[in-house]
Amino acid sequence: MKALSHCEEAMDILGKFLIKYFSKNDVQLKNIREDLPKIIKCALWGNRCDLSQTGGDAIAQTESPLDLVESLQDLMLADESSKIVDYLFTSLNESKDSKILDIILDNAGYELFTDLCLADYLVTYKFVNTVRFHGKAIPWFVSDVTSQDFTATINYIAHTSKSETLKELGKRWEGYFKSGQWTFENEQFWTLPFNFGQMKSLDNELYSKLSESFLIISKGDLNYRKLVGDIFWEPTVPFTQAVGSFKPSKLLALRTLKSDITCGLPEGLAEHISKNDPDWLKIGKYAVIHVDGL
Repeated sequence: MKALSHCEEAMDILGKFLIKYFSKNDVQLKNIREDLPKIIKCALWGNRCDLSQTGGDAIAQTESPLDLVESLQDLMLADESSKIVDYLFTSLNESKDSKILDIILDNAGYELFTDLCLADYLVTYKFVNTVRFHGKAIPWFVSDVTSQDFTATINYIAHTSKSETLKELGKRWEGYFKSGQWTFENEQFWTLPFNFGQMKSLDNELYSKLSESFLIISKGDLNYRKLVGDIFWEPTVPFTQAVGSFKPSKLLALRTLKSDITCGLPEGLAEHISKNDPDWLKIGKYAVIHVDGL
C-alpha cells in the first residue's frame, strides 16, 4: 500500500488522461489505434515497480507514464505491440457474445494500477467484454498480487486517494466487479513449481478455462520465465518456439528483464548490449513485448 500511495502523482496523470478520454463522445478509431500501444506500454513499464528488486522498499513512480513510454522506447529490445493492436482492431466488429480477456498478474502497487487501466481501456472501447484477473494464492515474491492486495488497491483508489479523478476511476472499477464484468481469481497453479507448458496435463481445468479466452496477457518476469520453461535459451530463439506447448489462446507477454532468461531478440542484439551493460538481463532496465498465436 505504501508503494501504491507513493505513486499517486503518476497514477493521477494517467487517470486524468483516461477519464478525459472516456468522457469524449467523438473519439475516432484512428486516435484509439494511436493511443492503445501507449496504454499497453504503460502496463509494461509498470513492471519496473517491483518490491523484490529493492528488498521491499517502495519505488516512487513520479514521471508522467505517457511521457515515460516515449522516452523508454529505445530500451525495448523487442516490440510486437503492433501485432496485438492489429489483432484487436481486426476483431473489433466480430459478433462474439463474450470476448474474454485473461490477465495473469504480477506485482501489486503501481503495476496493478496500470493493469487495471489497460483492462478498462479495452472494455470501454469494446475490444473485450469481460476480464478475468488471475492473482496468486500466496505471494511467490514479495509484491505478487493476492486477493487481499487486489481488494485493498481498488478500495484505496476509489475511496482513499487524494485525487478526485482517481476516485472516479476506482468507482468505475468497482462497478465492473459488481456487474460481474470483471472477476478476480487465484488458482493454485500459479504458485506451484511447474512451467506453463505443463498446465494442460497438470491442471486441465485451468487450461480449458484459458482456452475460452480471446486474449491472454502475461505480466512480468516470473510469468515470462514460466512461459518459456525457465530455460537458458539462445537469445535469438523465437518466443513462439520457447513457449512450446502452451497454446490455449492468443498470448501477449509484457516483461521488463529481471532474470537471465531471454529469447526472441534480433541477431547480435544481446551481444551488443552486454558489452556496454553487463547486467542488462537482471536490472529491469530493458523490456520486451512478445506475442504468440498471431
